[in-house]
Amino acid sequence: MDSKSDMESTCLEVRRELMTQPKSRESAIMQHLSSCNVCADYLTAIKLFDNKLAAALHVEVPEGLESRILLAQRMSLQDIDQGRTRRTSNRSNYSWMSLAAGIVLAIGLSIGLYKLGESHGVERDVLAHVYEDLYALDRDDNIRLTSLNNLLKPHGIQAKESIGYIRYASNCPIDDKIAPHFILDDKGKAITVMYIPWENVSNRIPIDDKRFKGILVGSAQGSFVILSEDQEVLANMEHRVMSSVEIRI
Repeated sequence: MDSKSDMESTCLEVRRELMTQPKSRESAIMQHLSSCNVCADYLTAIKLFDNKLAAALHVEVPEGLESRILLAQRMSLQDIDQGRTRRTSNRSNYSWMSLAAGIVLAIGLSIGLYKLGESHGVERDVLAHVYEDLYALDRDDNIRLTSLNNLLKPHGIQAKESIGYIRYASNCPIDDKIAPHFILDDKGKAITVMYIPWENVSNRIPIDDKRFKGILVGSAQGSFVILSEDQEVLANMEHRVMSSVEIRI
């Protein structure tokens, strides 16, 4: 079997694994993704679909639904009391109350889970994405500035030459939306940058993770997340990024 056939076979195996385990951290999978653009794009497409599916399944709970359910339950109990024996009524009461309690509990859990989901900041979403795409840190695609700007243009921003060497660039799913994600090089060290158009912060928020250090910093429109495994390079990188990216909106 020639090298092309070997590569196609590996890609097929990787995609089968990603289809069932998109968050796989197997070293062989990560190594393949770091060198195969097609499979890396395939993984991004899977994540986009998963996020769209999750958004489609999320149904907002109408205001006052709990009160309306309890009112309907009380009215039904009154109808039962008027038309049936006490024994039948008691049995129906129990049935209705159980049903109502179950619905109210489900609503409460749904609201609780929804609030839990939105209780953390965008920086945590970005960190989770970076951990999912660790393979990107090992990539060196030598991205041209024009290619980066083609990716950034739909988001209303543009980078200058002073942005420096670009190792990786992609549109990635964050919080059910799409954000540009690119990796810069600083003396051989990977600097992760994500632009979050919908997040407007007024102050500089530090990010302190067990592996990554960084900041969430606001701009004229949207905010930037800058991350590195080396905290010493962050100050220079913040200046480099913020002075090299123009808001075009």
